[in-house]
Amino acid sequence: DFKVPQIIKESTKPYAFAGLSAIEIWSDYSYVQRGREKSPYFIKVLKQDLKYWKNFFNETNTPHYINNGTSIGEFVILIPVNKLIFNEKDGLNVEMFKTTMNEAKKNEMFSYAYAYIKKKYGVV
Repeated sequence: DFKVPQIIKESTKPYAFAGLSAIEIWSDYSYVQRGREKSPYFIKVLKQDLKYWKNFFNETNTPHYINNGTSIGEFVILIPVNKLIFNEKDGLNVEMFKTTMNEAKKNEMFSYAYAYIKKKYGVV
């Protein structure tokens, strides 16, 4: 079981799963970017909250990096931003639907997830 989606619900600061993680969530996990050996989560956070997020993930023993990095197993890539705009999906804050669709449309690797999302939400 992956812990990041559960522990992040305990946070008191805003966040938004972004990029590949947002595609994963919007596609109801029809596209999954993770495995036991490498499992990144891409999460946008407000720049002024960066210290909070570092402490939050330190307390949960979750490896985390700023903007890029890699690790074995489950880890978080924090993407500091000035402003957060997100939707709620399945109890998680996720990057806006339109932004996620644009990201999925850009890369052939996400074509299945893109088609799934289009069909589910009736996007033409």
